Amino acid sequence: MRAEWTGAEREVAAEFIAHGRAIRAERETAAATGIRRIWHLLDGWGGVTIAYRRRLVDAPSYTSSRGVAKAMEEGIRFAELLTRSRSRSISSARRRPCG
Repeated sequence: MRAEWTGAEREVAAEFIAHGRAIRAERETAAATGIRRIWHLLDGWGGVTIAYRRRLVDAPSYTSSRGVAKAMEEGIRFAELLTRSRSRSISSARRRPCG
């Protein structure tokens, strides 16, 4: 299957595999030390932003569970009141190469 990949597809696959290995190593370190730093990896890769069309306080998950609070604790950002075209521009601006 890999033989059929283009150079760009191989490059993307190598990046995903590198990310997976880094996450695996981080989980092993966290299990040994009790300190979780996966957010540091994610932030280095451009972070995680959830685009929401409305205000976050209007989201059912905001008022009925700890999901949003837990996500924020993990370093996940929320972008509110976004249109589809605005969320694409945020996504493009946040992309940067893996280091």
